[in-house]
Amino acid sequence: MINPFRLVAHFRRIPRLLPAFLVFSFVASTVAVQAEEVVIKANFSEGDSASAVDGYPGAAGEGWIDSWRITRPRGGETLFILKVLEEDPLPDQTHYLHLEAKEPQPFIFLARSLDRSSLDLSKAHTFRFTVRLDALDPPDKKFRFNISAHEEGDTGIASSFWYVTSQEGFWYVLGKNDDESTKWWKSSVPLTLGTAYSFTVTVDPEAKTFQVKIRDGSNEVDSPVMFSHAENASDGAGGYSFGGGGQEQSSIAPFAWSLGGVEISGTK
Repeated sequence: MINPFRLVAHFRRIPRLLPAFLVFSFVASTVAVQAEEVVIKANFSEGDSASAVDGYPGAAGEGWIDSWRITRPRGGETLFILKVLEEDPLPDQTHYLHLEAKEPQPFIFLARSLDRSSLDLSKAHTFRFTVRLDALDPPDKKFRFNISAHEEGDTGIASSFWYVTSQEGFWYVLGKNDDESTKWWKSSVPLTLGTAYSFTVTVDPEAKTFQVKIRDGSNEVDSPVMFSHAENASDGAGGYSFGGGGQEQSSIAPFAWSLGGVEISGTK
């Protein structure tokens, strides 16, 4: 025969157990869906090296699918010198890549690609880098930077995921208008000899948009949110290109510029 007093006592215990069960279930669910944060860097900390991932030209690994490569022109040391330096560093960097043109030429492009298995580029992510124009003779010569995100082997504006350039002495950000034409946003930040410029590009692949922050130590400006040119912008770009040379592709020399603090952060 069931003792009614024991039955009542049994049911009185249930409310005490229920909150603990609910808390455990909530915590377990939160941990299960939390994305892993990933940061992939290229700080040139290993100096001039073809075997170390973070050297120049570097090697595949740690989120990179390849080493640094020259995509244009292909003249090697007959045209320019590339080396990792420590003296006169870029902001917040101990090492950086320095490029010096020895012969007149229009542009020099450096590129590297991410390993898509290391970072989910279809999710929101951030790209950072710092550049500096170190030498230009004569100093009023028209120089241009072209820095962009693309699929491998392509550097055109019309297929870019995001695009930053300097034109006529100022920094610009290039996106897409509603009619598919290129939208130009001119910043108030001038390109000057010897000044380091740090960029933060915030990418939203789902919305197919990006926004660029430019800092030069004295100024800090944000571009408007821009739409990406790339048809597959929702996939995110795995390739990055850094170029510098003559305005309108005209050949100039001598000139020198530096790159450092390359970093991509997102989730896996």
